[in-house]
Amino acid sequence: MDKGTLSRLSRKSLEEQFVWELEQGFELSPKEAEAILLSARTILCGEGQARLGNGKATVIGVGIEEPASKAIEQMRKVEVRVTVEGGQEDLEVLSSHGVSWLRCVRILRMTEEAIEQGALLTQEDLGRLFGVDVRTIRRDIRRLREVGYEVNTRGYYRDIGKGSGIVFGGTEL
Repeated sequence: MDKGTLSRLSRKSLEEQFVWELEQGFELSPKEAEAILLSARTILCGEGQARLGNGKATVIGVGIEEPASKAIEQMRKVEVRVTVEGGQEDLEVLSSHGVSWLRCVRILRMTEEAIEQGALLTQEDLGRLFGVDVRTIRRDIRRLREVGYEVNTRGYYRDIGKGSGIVFGGTEL
């Protein structure tokens, strides 16, 4: 991943949201907010994973109502729980269609689950979840759209960036 992608992803974490809430809501300095975060991490470390359950993961999405024009630091972030491993259904897809189509099915499931929880995921978020480059995610989404599925990533939903699905002269913009 390029440095810009990594920088954007690092700004979409629970820690960043927590610090932002402390700075904005309580008018604390960045140093004070970071100190509170360190204390909270020390006290609460490890509680989040226990409540997830098998086959689940959490990811931070952007609130579905957030416009494209705001900087990511100013947007409301939403922690969403997504199903990474779908059990028998995933095994059937893997056995009949292979690993790349399984990833496509999981992309559809995760983007729908995020929307149900009031958030939108980016192609970068999906790449991070799957441990693949965003180009792989983009290719999978194109494949899904070719067979008639609508994949509501943030870029597509807000008609921004490379996720918008706008095609000009054979190239996706």
